[in-house]
Amino acid sequence: MKFSLIKQLLVISFCTLILPWTGCQYVQEMETLIRQQQSNTLVTFTKPLAENIKTQAVFKDKTSTNEHTMPFFAPLAFAPAILDGYDNEWVTFTTHPLLSTDSSFSADQNNAHATLKTQLFNQELFLFLDVTDTDIRYYDPTKATLKTHDWIKIITPGKNYFVFTSAPGDVRVFYSAPPFTQLTLAQNIKGSWQENDHGYQVEMSIPLSAAQEGIRVDIKDHRQGKTLTLASTANTGTQPLLSPSAQLTEWIQPFESQQWDLQIVNEQGWPLLSRPPADTISLPLVTRDNLDKLILNRLYRFFLDATLPTKYAQQWPMASTRLSMVNERIDLSRFVGFKNQTFQQWYTLNESNQSILLVIQPIKDANNVLGYVIATQKENALLSFTNTALRRVMNLSLLASMVVVSVLLGYAIWLSLRVRKLKHKAETAISPDGSITPFQPSQAADELGELGRSYAQLLLRVKHYNDYLQSLTHKLAHEIRTPLAIVKSSLEMLATTATENQQDYIQRALQGNQRLGNILNAMSESTQVEQLVQKADFHTLDLNLLLQHLAEAYQQAYPEHHFEFIAKTNQQPVTLSGNPDLLAQMIDKLVDNARDFSRGDSPIQLILDTQAHHALIKIINYGSALPEDMSSQVFDSLISIREKNNQQGTHLGLGLYIVRLITKAHHGTVTAYNLPEGKGEGVCFEIQLPLAAPTR
Repeated sequence: MKFSLIKQLLVISFCTLILPWTGCQYVQEMETLIRQQQSNTLVTFTKPLAENIKTQAVFKDKTSTNEHTMPFFAPLAFAPAILDGYDNEWVTFTTHPLLSTDSSFSADQNNAHATLKTQLFNQELFLFLDVTDTDIRYYDPTKATLKTHDWIKIITPGKNYFVFTSAPGDVRVFYSAPPFTQLTLAQNIKGSWQENDHGYQVEMSIPLSAAQEGIRVDIKDHRQGKTLTLASTANTGTQPLLSPSAQLTEWIQPFESQQWDLQIVNEQGWPLLSRPPADTISLPLVTRDNLDKLILNRLYRFFLDATLPTKYAQQWPMASTRLSMVNERIDLSRFVGFKNQTFQQWYTLNESNQSILLVIQPIKDANNVLGYVIATQKENALLSFTNTALRRVMNLSLLASMVVVSVLLGYAIWLSLRVRKLKHKAETAISPDGSITPFQPSQAADELGELGRSYAQLLLRVKHYNDYLQSLTHKLAHEIRTPLAIVKSSLEMLATTATENQQDYIQRALQGNQRLGNILNAMSESTQVEQLVQKADFHTLDLNLLLQHLAEAYQQAYPEHHFEFIAKTNQQPVTLSGNPDLLAQMIDKLVDNARDFSRGDSPIQLILDTQAHHALIKIINYGSALPEDMSSQVFDSLISIREKNNQQGTHLGLGLYIVRLITKAHHGTVTAYNLPEGKGEGVCFEIQLPLAAPTR
């Protein structure tokens, strides 16, 4: 498989992608340090805050309850409830299930027979009860007793309140005071009773002063001829009323920030701060720029989270991250590892895979824990900072990588073009006929330039040696001809006086001398042809007519062979610029070669055809085929493939060399190949010569 320079440098350039990975590692380490610093900062902030809170009188009032008694908790409301018996304005308040304390309902202890929602607004305690009861018994005015219908009992330290109704709508409330012997109409408690698909629901308001010292709610149900407690907020006694402090909420406002969320709870985890529900957040207009930035942030964050290990395996255990708006008890035992000491921990949010920091700071008086300061801080600010840093690192790293890849790719293409150019020059420096063409090396002052100049010097030496070899035949013919003449004359003189036995040796010597003379004549002929080619005159001629005359002459000169001239030109003249004598000599050499290798019973074909802007001459003889490795060498000088015992004459392989010289002088090409299968065994010599340009 070819692995080019471009591919190699492209693979090397991909190593620059380690820059974004390194940048991510740096940002991740920086994010870890910032998280640790952020955690320490929040701990340092909550410590003095806890010390200051315990000195506030309102905090002491809220934490003076018995830690073993579950309070009656009522979160603050920021608008009064409409007493219509429906829960439209109760959606944001927590539902508390009430379980039965009567043994008659023990089989249903796992299911709540009633639920309770509470809120406190402007010295009014609001209650919303949702009771499951398939057999509602309303108050019958004709019967002056409460034991025959369903009713609700509200117990306070000084009074017991009885809530009932004779039909859906406004409720009637009576109270009794010690010694609880008579009922009196209660004017300060109002409410509404409505039916629903599983029972009924009651919404009512009680003055805070009536429930200030404690409260308990029992739901009475009349069934099977007796009144039972269907559900209750406490087993016995009353519960202390506990609600968030508006004064404490106002006092802590200077310590609040958009970066963190604060909540103060008592030792049981009940929140002492209350804030209105969050208003609808006005989102900024999404434009193309910040949309692209948002997509890039998420893409980079996904890449960072995918390549780096998760360090915060613990999931956030609460339903909400805004603990300052929680209106129910916060179970601190859900935070694994918390032991009534300063606690700090990062958690992962399930819905967004972001992180949140939790700090719990105990509020202590001597060795007693009075409550806790709970602070949470999401990583939004941290993400904004790290995302910005990550985006810049990734952008700069990717930009640097792209620049490096582009530069290396451009350099690879430029280098590859130079190598290809040098390769093309090296391949075309020596033509198929062995001649050396001019080689222009690059002048670049680098290794490729030096390599090109080395090629040029090497080819120059080869050209000089080739010129020497080409002139060697002429020099040999000139230098050897005179000694051969002397040897021949001397042998002829010896033959006149030699004995009969000596005559045999002299005759063999004369035959050898004659063969050497023939060799010199053949070498002289090639030299003469080279000189003649350089001085030949070219003019326009009809190749069709020339070949036709030559074929007729060959048939007369060599009657033992059958010659076929086939013109595929529809008797049209085939004109080209050439020298007829040289062309005739070229065809003579090819026909002479065809005669030597042709079977006597097979014809020698001369075929003329035209192809594009060239004339095509084919000389085909049927006989022995060319060796497979000799097709490109038969036109070289001193190359012969005749058998060594061939006594027909001296053959130095100069005939086909002369053919190539003449073809090249006419700006043509000559090739030799074996006939394809199915057309017999033989050889085809094919010559392509350019046609003369048509005259206007």
